[in-house]
Amino acid sequence: MPRPQKLIEEIESSPEGPEIAAFFDMDRTLLSGFSAQDMLVERVLSKDVSLTEIAEGMSAALDFGLNRIKF
Repeated sequence: MPRPQKLIEEIESSPEGPEIAAFFDMDRTLLSGFSAQDMLVERVLSKDVSLTEIAEGMSAALDFGLNRIKF
């Protein structure tokens, strides 16, 4: 999975026009489960994630699980 800046650059350089669409799966009919977890696993497997980023993510997940932060 590309880093956020690469994603932003890809979006900004993409074609424009009425034939272009974006899909937001708010009710999980396109993707089953939590897509952020799937993307993180893919990034870890492709070694495109730093130890700092993993630690920050685990800390945020723990804080969320302990109800210290909201989604």
